Amino acid sequence: MNAEKLVERAKMEAGRRNYPGAVEYFLQALTIDPGHREARRGAREAALKQYENAYPSGAARFLGGIGPRIALALTRDRRRRMEAIEKLLANDPRNRELGMRLGALAEAENLPLAAAAAYEGVSLGNPQDVESLKALGRVLHSQKLIDEAIAVMEKAVALAPRDAEVQRLRKDVAADGYARDAGFSGAKTTHDLLKDREHSRQLEKKGRIVRGADDLAAHAAEARAAAEADPGNPAAWAELGGAEAALRNYAAAEEAMQKACSLAPDDVSLRVRLGDIRIGREDRRMAELRARADAGDAAAKAEIPAAERRQLGILVEEFRYRVAKHPTDLAMRHSLAGYLERSGDLDGAIAEYQNSIKDPRRRPEALGGLGRCFLAKGLLDLAASQLEKAIEEAGAAAGDRSKSLLYDLATVKEKQGDVAKARECLARIYEVDISYQDVARRLEGLRKA
Repeated sequence: MNAEKLVERAKMEAGRRNYPGAVEYFLQALTIDPGHREARRGAREAALKQYENAYPSGAARFLGGIGPRIALALTRDRRRRMEAIEKLLANDPRNRELGMRLGALAEAENLPLAAAAAYEGVSLGNPQDVESLKALGRVLHSQKLIDEAIAVMEKAVALAPRDAEVQRLRKDVAADGYARDAGFSGAKTTHDLLKDREHSRQLEKKGRIVRGADDLAAHAAEARAAAEADPGNPAAWAELGGAEAALRNYAAAEEAMQKACSLAPDDVSLRVRLGDIRIGREDRRMAELRARADAGDAAAKAEIPAAERRQLGILVEEFRYRVAKHPTDLAMRHSLAGYLERSGDLDGAIAEYQNSIKDPRRRPEALGGLGRCFLAKGLLDLAASQLEKAIEEAGAAAGDRSKSLLYDLATVKEKQGDVAKARECLARIYEVDISYQDVARRLEGLRKA
């Protein structure tokens, strides 16, 4: 049976909810074709689905991984090491370290699509992990999978808007996107570009890679001229909106995108782009205020709370719209839940977390969100139940997510009068990170209680 047939069989087993069987067939396909991206991603998705409701304990993961770990230690052959790591991940699909090692091995073995699938797997199991998104975006970019790379880097920017490497990677991918859309990517030689000199001039004018401030301004001027010459064309106004946003002329960008939306009121993508401009405007305003406040500007510091409320209001408004248009997008619902929680709409947040909990990639975070919301509402038994489930599924306490969950559960247990359990939760954090929040002070206070 060839790799494609095995992948088809794996998909059938997954459709029947026989996830262990699906993983086995995906792994068989990978022994035949280690570069099969769909098989590698499918193996991770099936394993995550298998453990959606009950993740293996540390002991189970250790015992189930003895054979593959021995194989991993005994061989220097990269492909055999990749096979061993895949077997370990089948029993521990959220293991970030193993996933990143798998991606690095695949890159060293010149299997870029296998590397992409490995980094995708890390992101599936750890949706807040920025490093895996960086690696995935870089590999996709190297393979000219521009649209996928752009989407990945947008996720990375949303998670780490101040990360300089994320910004650089996004800019590089966007630049190649401009080149492709302008037609440069299909040219094999300079002669190909110069076959039609008039066409080449048009490409240079319309599809120039925008890098410096002068180019950005020139691009915006051209986009404005095009929109004014064809005022009934929503695409022209959308292009102008994007160009003005790149210059951080948010008022002009919003005006242009609103014009595009009015000309094409049923185009959801235009409305989303308008929302992105509004979000970008508030992000920029917050960054400027914080920079001024850090420099000692008291007035800027005083403005920050109101600016944060305004920023959060925009995020809630925009993500409500997006969820209304894409109600089955659980990642979007999870984002909305977080914004609602931060805004104080606890009932709204609970409703959205109860939806996003169905996504295995976000289940621990959603359970933690439910626990926090129930805690804020004073529903301590419900809070404890959700946080305990989240801790069980999140894994070791060394990660920030697990530490946060343990910290919240300690608060619940302390409020319930269960001082011993509260101390136990804080001690688990203290054991791996003494500097986490005020865990040392709280633990000392409970020890004396």
